[in-house]
Amino acid sequence: MNFALLRGVIAVGGTALLAWEDWRTSFMDDRVLYAMIAFGAFLNLATLDAAFVFSAFAPFTLIMLAGYFLWKAGQFGAGDVYLFGALVLLLPFHPFGFPSFLPFAASVLLAASLFAVVCSALGYAVMLHRKLRGGKAFVLAALSVAGVALFYFGLSWLSLTFYALYWSAVFLFLYRKEIIDVNLEWVPFKRVDEEDVLALDRLPKKVVCKFGLERVATKAQLRRLKKSGLKKFPVYKHLPRFGPYVFLGLVACLLAGDALVFIVSQPILIPLP
Repeated sequence: MNFALLRGVIAVGGTALLAWEDWRTSFMDDRVLYAMIAFGAFLNLATLDAAFVFSAFAPFTLIMLAGYFLWKAGQFGAGDVYLFGALVLLLPFHPFGFPSFLPFAASVLLAASLFAVVCSALGYAVMLHRKLRGGKAFVLAALSVAGVALFYFGLSWLSLTFYALYWSAVFLFLYRKEIIDVNLEWVPFKRVDEEDVLALDRLPKKVVCKFGLERVATKAQLRRLKKSGLKKFPVYKHLPRFGPYVFLGLVACLLAGDALVFIVSQPILIPLP
């Protein structure tokens, strides 16, 4: 017995709660994360199937190891790493039996990443709308017209995904400096929170080397920042929250199945005229 329905309820409920908290505060409750991991581990062990238990705990170990290095590099929040670890344990398979090419958690990560890239680009476009002018704006306008043409002549999920990612990548590349400026904030030490990402390139190299500063403000890093004697620190205070996109990716994969299979295999959405 795999407890598929119970696994799905815990995964969706816990992820929804964490996504809401992440969106409001940029933090995820450790108690919810640990509870999800504990439930996932218990439900796997309760199957009394050694092969099944190994198939769940092996990718969990790999995700936690890979996530640690991504977290140290400031590319992934610690809460995000624990959340995907919990999803691997809770949902090592699709609870509704959809055919899949990727492991379910990998499919959720793919869908969440797609949502994050496109929605972040659109969000930044709204924030920077007054700066969308000149040659950069012309390129974006041309890409937007191409998107309208795709809708008119017929559209598949694959072409839509490609177009959305291409448009987002071009926008994020063209306006990378403006996006960094929007996210970056110089704050006093008391406003540097644990898990904040520091812009080390904006600090004096001698200070960074002397105190061994790293991108992620852990407790140890906070002590080093305090000893550095600097009055203010460059912190990326307005980075997109990944938790809500994980929830969207989870719901999408539960309803539509494997994200990669869905994108590649779905037929044309709008028939040719």
